[in-house]
Amino acid sequence: MLCPFCGTDNTSSAAYCRWCHKKIPIYELPSISSVRSETLMNDIVKERTFWERRKEIGFFNAFCLTWKEVIFHPKRFFSKMAITGGLGSPLLFGIILPCIVGIAFIGLYLQKPAQLLYMIFVPIGPVLKIFITSAFIHLCLWLVGARRGFQATFRVVAYSEATFLFVIITSILFWLFWISIEPVLGKTILLLAFPILMMATTIIWPIALYIIGFKRAHNIKMAQATLGILIYLILVSAFSFALHRSQEDRIYPLIKKSSQIPSI
Repeated sequence: MLCPFCGTDNTSSAAYCRWCHKKIPIYELPSISSVRSETLMNDIVKERTFWERRKEIGFFNAFCLTWKEVIFHPKRFFSKMAITGGLGSPLLFGIILPCIVGIAFIGLYLQKPAQLLYMIFVPIGPVLKIFITSAFIHLCLWLVGARRGFQATFRVVAYSEATFLFVIITSILFWLFWISIEPVLGKTILLLAFPILMMATTIIWPIALYIIGFKRAHNIKMAQATLGILIYLILVSAFSFALHRSQEDRIYPLIKKSSQIPSI
């Protein structure tokens, strides 16, 4: 029996949904083999996310409510998130915070003639990040048995960019504490604490959102979602290590050669 609120397939005798724990009406559709159909799932889901209702409740209000739900109630958010409907809407949500940071950086540190030129390229970085991350993670999820479309993965990745706000807050707090703390010991402690905070906000929290979101969006087990993310992290780490080694192999001979040039 399919839950009308989240689309989860329950047993025919279930009175409450095993996923969202809401009471299943007696008129609910029977369980069918096409439960994994993306079109059927989106037809069943009644409630829409705040971001999908931004024309009704206002852009700023929709963004704030969506951010709050993604961060503090991810299970509820990803349970009602549509897994089809285009890439534009979630992409817009995902690039807002990075674009704000990029525009602020350009306004503070670049001269006026170059500001307009650089602002044109501000959205390109966040857009590429979301698309590339989604593509790699989708491949990893496919390896562990996820068979839903790319949109399901893309939407989870885009909405999980809500954690970028913590990067902004952490960076601002670091700067404020750095200019206000005088003792060397205090600055040393701050330098040790900052990487921990950044790791929690840029790695651990997004990974938790990924696992919760992919479990719901792809209708897979938590273990499958966790394994898919683990494979993704291993591939990213291996690629980063290989890139670092290739740069060392090119730079080290140049440094060694320059050190052998006799001084005049």
